[in-house]
Amino acid sequence: MSKNVNILLASIDVLEDEKHIPKFVDALSEIDKGTFTSFIEFHSVIPVFAEALKICQVKNNTYDGFAAFQQAQAFINLRVAQELHELLGDFAKENIPVLPYKGVLFTNEIFNNQTLRSSGDVDLLFKKENMLHVFETLLNKGYVFDKAFTKKISDSQEIVKAVLESNVIEITMMKNGIFFDIHWGLHYDFYDYKVPYESYFENIRKTLFYGKETILPSVETMFWMIILHNGGKECWFRIKHIVDLKYFMAKYANELDWNQILQQAKAYKLWNVMLAGLFILKDKFNVLLPDIIEVELSEFDCSKCSAIYAYWPFATYWNTLFPRIKYEKVFISLQDKPFSVTSYFYRFLKSYSIPNPIFNDRFVVFPKQFALLNALSKVISYTIKKFRS
Repeated sequence: MSKNVNILLASIDVLEDEKHIPKFVDALSEIDKGTFTSFIEFHSVIPVFAEALKICQVKNNTYDGFAAFQQAQAFINLRVAQELHELLGDFAKENIPVLPYKGVLFTNEIFNNQTLRSSGDVDLLFKKENMLHVFETLLNKGYVFDKAFTKKISDSQEIVKAVLESNVIEITMMKNGIFFDIHWGLHYDFYDYKVPYESYFENIRKTLFYGKETILPSVETMFWMIILHNGGKECWFRIKHIVDLKYFMAKYANELDWNQILQQAKAYKLWNVMLAGLFILKDKFNVLLPDIIEVELSEFDCSKCSAIYAYWPFATYWNTLFPRIKYEKVFISLQDKPFSVTSYFYRFLKSYSIPNPIFNDRFVVFPKQFALLNALSKVISYTIKKFRS
C-alpha cells in the first residue's frame, strides 16, 4: 500500500476507535503533499479525513482546506434536505412513486446524517413508465436541464423526447444551485447483472428522513444499491465506496437474512462483486462478518482484490484509454460465470456507439447501423477535445 492509502485507511480507523490515533498521526508524517489533495479528492473521503484530524486535534495549516470542505458539506446537506422534502412532497401530490437513491439516502440512513460523506448532487429513482409525468412535474416546478444538454437542444420538451428515446437511464437537472440526478434504471444493458428493477420499490418503509417521515427503500435494497453501484459498476476503486459498505455493515448487518442475501447474490450475478467488498472490509478494517459470510470467504479467490488495491494509489478516473484498460481487467475478473467477454464488449460497443442528440460528444455521426464507426468517432472526438482543453 502507498503512503497516501495508508493515511486514508488509518483515518477511517480513528473514527471507529481512538486507539488508532497514534497510528494515524505517525502516518501523517509520511504524507505526500504533492499528490495527496488530488488523491483524496478522487477517493472522495475528505469529510472522513477532516473528522479524523478533529478527533486527533491535529492543527496544521496544510489541512485547513479539508476542515472547510467538511463544514461546506454540512451546509450543503442542510440545503439538500430542505429542497428534497419539498420535491418529494410535489411527487406525492402527483401520485408519482419516487425513492431517495444512493448518496442522499446513505448520508441520512447509513451515516446517521453525520457529515462523513462527500456528496454534491441528489439522486432520485423513478419508474420508467412515469418519466413523462416526472419531467412535466420537474419543469413545472422550475427545474432546468444541465447546460451541457441545453447547448445542443434549447427546448426542454425536445430534450425530454430525446432522452426517453435514447438508451440513457439518468439525466441531471438543477434548481437553486443544487443538482438532481434523475434515474429510471439501475444499470446499462451491457452489464450482466440481473437485479430486478421493481425490487427497489418493494418492501418500502416509512421512516424519518432528514427529520420528516418519508418513504424509503428497504434496508436490503440499500445493501444491493451499494453492491451494484459501488462494486458492480465502480469495482470498489474508490475508498469512499468501501466506507459506505463499512458503515452499512456496522449498522445493519444483523438485520439482514444472510442466507437469502447469498441466494440473491448468485441470482443477481453479483456473487464475486459482493464477496470482494466484504473481503476488503475484513482484510483492511478487521470487520467481523457473519459466520456464513466467513465460510464463503474461505473459498473466495482473494487475489481478485489485489488489482483493486493496486488501483487505489493510482487514483485516476477510468475515462481515458489506459485507466480504462485497468478498469476492464478488474471488472472482468469480478464477473460471475458464465460470462462472455466477447458478448460484453459487443454490448458495450453497441451501447457506447448510439448517437444521442442531446450530447454533442462527437464530430461525425454515422447511421446507427455503423456501431464501430460511431464508437471510434466518439473516442476520437473525446480525445481531441481533451487534448485541446
